[in-house]
Amino acid sequence: MDCAVSTCGKAQEIKAGGFDFVARYYPIGLPKSLTRQEVEALAGAGLWIVSVYETTPTQPAYFASGAVRGEQDARRALESARACGQPAGSVIYFAVDYDAAEADLPAILAYFAAVHAALNAAGYLTGVYGSGRVCRAVKGAGCAHRAWLAMSRGWAGSADYSDWDLCQTIEGHVAGIEEDGDRSNGSAGGWQPD
Repeated sequence: MDCAVSTCGKAQEIKAGGFDFVARYYPIGLPKSLTRQEVEALAGAGLWIVSVYETTPTQPAYFASGAVRGEQDARRALESARACGQPAGSVIYFAVDYDAAEADLPAILAYFAAVHAALNAAGYLTGVYGSGRVCRAVKGAGCAHRAWLAMSRGWAGSADYSDWDLCQTIEGHVAGIEEDGDRSNGSAGGWQPD
């Protein structure tokens, strides 16, 4: 499952609901962000954590500066990962949370090339969240190790995209939390703290 609210105090109930992992947000400091306290609670319940960096990547303008924005976001993501105890070798996904057009891909690829270089240098793996078109382009260019297909199957390239590591499924509620369901193919890149 993935959710945009803290799961503190709910980890045991989430685990009892049949979940194996919870996807949560970076950067730290936002109301929807993962905290070290939450990490400890999730890991203590035997849940894996999937990290996704997302501020406001919901339109082409977010990616317009390409590598400049990518370097900034990678730096903030790495600071967040270290603060939360995310070990090297695990994945941090970066979101493209809109139906990106073909014309948007050059800026998105420049963004991910910068993210990938920074994460690779720090020993982390890069993931991309988005439409089939975006996942195919970013992963295909070697700028991401993992792909997380967004729930919106009407987005370009999503209906026939099968090279995903995570796939968002349906919205629901668990432990009083509004969440999106997710399936993993077994290589989602979840982690527990060092």
